[in-house]
Amino acid sequence: MKTRRAKSIKAAIIVMACLLITWQSAYAQEAEKAGDPEHHWLNGKWSGPAPLGGELQLELHVVNDNKVTGKSRIPTAGSKRSPSGSIQGTVDGDRVNLEISYPKSTQNWRFLRKDQTLAATRKGEEVVFKKVE
Repeated sequence: MKTRRAKSIKAAIIVMACLLITWQSAYAQEAEKAGDPEHHWLNGKWSGPAPLGGELQLELHVVNDNKVTGKSRIPTAGSKRSPSGSIQGTVDGDRVNLEISYPKSTQNWRFLRKDQTLAATRKGEEVVFKKVE
């Protein structure tokens, strides 16, 4: 009797594993697709001045044609935790619009690609981000 039950359990595990693999395959097909090759220049790490001083680091990825996702970080000295945020946005030719969401605030950036940099105007002054990786 134990062997029949063991076979039933083994069969149930195999069926569950097959369902899980099928579900993962379907999910992977719906996951983000690679970005338009025209926008690959934006992929990578960028660095520039943070609005309140210091350095703002952006890690950007173009997916689903022209959608931009990523993470931001403002490195701090010592043992303080570095503020970080999530990035959502779009790229259209040389124009990049980003929304950086932090736990207590959101910043909107409108960049223009100039040579190998991203330039934005903040408080009437041009700020420039350079690609670091």
